[in-house]
Amino acid sequence: MWITLDTGTHFEVKSYRASRKSETLKGKTRDCYIFTEAYQLPGLQVYSHVSQNLRQRNGFAAFATTPDRAWVSELHEKGHGVDPYWHCTCEVDANVNPFTFDQSARDRDDPDKGGLMTRERFAIAWGGKVGYHIGSVYDYDKNVHMISPLSFPRSWPDDRIEA
Repeated sequence: MWITLDTGTHFEVKSYRASRKSETLKGKTRDCYIFTEAYQLPGLQVYSHVSQNLRQRNGFAAFATTPDRAWVSELHEKGHGVDPYWHCTCEVDANVNPFTFDQSARDRDDPDKGGLMTRERFAIAWGGKVGYHIGSVYDYDKNVHMISPLSFPRSWPDDRIEA
């Protein structure tokens, strides 16, 4: 699908899942990749697949997402690091989006109002907080999730962490 703005700028829009099957994103020159609800993607390797295309044209990638998976914290950490090419705008409350915000749904989930979610889950889903997912259970892929004292230092005794 192509989107054309009044300024004459053209955008080609593709689904990552469909593109991944045919690998149509690889080897192309693109100025920008925008991934919405990026937490649904398999992991940060999505960016490594397209980063060379972006470097070729000094482009950028935007990962708009609910911080709902452990790997999303890598984006958060890079965005608050010393690399000037990464930026993170975090802790954006869901109520800033008038198109999708639903106060009754928020109240239903609010643990302080007897809601269904834990406080951490509520802070992630509605407050845009980055969770640590310690003790959480999620699908494990040995090629993606490297569990070590360096990747999860809070889960290991201090004497086990070697830099």
